[in-house]
Amino acid sequence: MSITTLALLIGLGARILLDHLTRSGESSARDFIVLGLWQGCGLHYVTATNKELLVPAAAVVVVKLFFDFAVAQDTTRLMVTLLGIALGYCVADLLSRWMDNSEYGGRSRKRHQHVHRQRSRSIHARRSEGDERRPPRRDTVRRAVSDITSVDTNSLLFGRDPTMTPLDREVAALRARASLADSERRRYKEERKWAIEQGNPARAKEMSWQVKRYSALMKSFHREADDKILEAGPANSMDLQGERKAIHLIHPTQGTHLAQTDV
Repeated sequence: MSITTLALLIGLGARILLDHLTRSGESSARDFIVLGLWQGCGLHYVTATNKELLVPAAAVVVVKLFFDFAVAQDTTRLMVTLLGIALGYCVADLLSRWMDNSEYGGRSRKRHQHVHRQRSRSIHARRSEGDERRPPRRDTVRRAVSDITSVDTNSLLFGRDPTMTPLDREVAALRARASLADSERRRYKEERKWAIEQGNPARAKEMSWQVKRYSALMKSFHREADDKILEAGPANSMDLQGERKAIHLIHPTQGTHLAQTDV
């Protein structure tokens, strides 16, 4: 606030000095108004910088007015000077407030923009960090399905047994796929329980869909294995029943699903 008033004070002082140096006749009313404006700006500057000096400064102005009136005995000059003082004080106050508000608004906007940029960067960094830490769910599901379907008759689990026939290898590969699918089904079932306990219905719904998906895969692999055994001949029917009983003893859930796949 004091900078604007000081600029007005210096400018009006320079104008008064210039008029005094170039004046050829007596002072006019315009000169008295300019002098009053300068004195009003001076009072405002003192008020803005140090209010304790306001009383001495006002006393100096009053003494100056009284001296000029006592010498010239001009009431018009006194009234014009008082009007200039009032106008100078009011104009200096208005300009100071306007300039100060504009400067503060600019600083506030810059500060707000800076804080907004920092907040945006922080949010973006947290999102990026969260994306890096979040396990790729789709990749995990695809990898699990790929691991299940990669079990075939050429796998090391069956390729080293010379006593197994090609049919036995195919059936064993299908049973292994079914077992892997059942493991995934049970894992997603547990994750669904955790999601329900944590109050995350969206994830629970997704896990429920995965449970149904791997249940269907397990049934499909068992059904395909049973069909291959039945196609091989009636002699293998007893082996199929014994195999189902053994699977039921090891994995009761798979035995239940196998019973549902009978034709």
